[in-house]
Amino acid sequence: MAILSIKLQILNNRFKEQPEITVTYFKPDDKKAGGAYLQKTAHIKRIDDVERLLHFTDGSNLPIDDITDLQGEIFRVMESVEYES
Repeated sequence: MAILSIKLQILNNRFKEQPEITVTYFKPDDKKAGGAYLQKTAHIKRIDDVERLLHFTDGSNLPIDDITDLQGEIFRVMESVEYES
């Protein structure tokens, strides 16, 4: 959770660059208990902290609370710091 929080902060600081990211998120099943983990690759448009949504340039959005991982070139600096530790 701490790493995800840091990644969200990086996105919040640099969303104007509209970086491409891959989001892993949980989509609950509407008809029964459970669901599936899915991935979406898209360019981020903005982060709505009030509604807790990531908005993408393709017009879609994802609830921040459903996100389990974020990947992308924008986080590469963070990965190199992890390896140096």
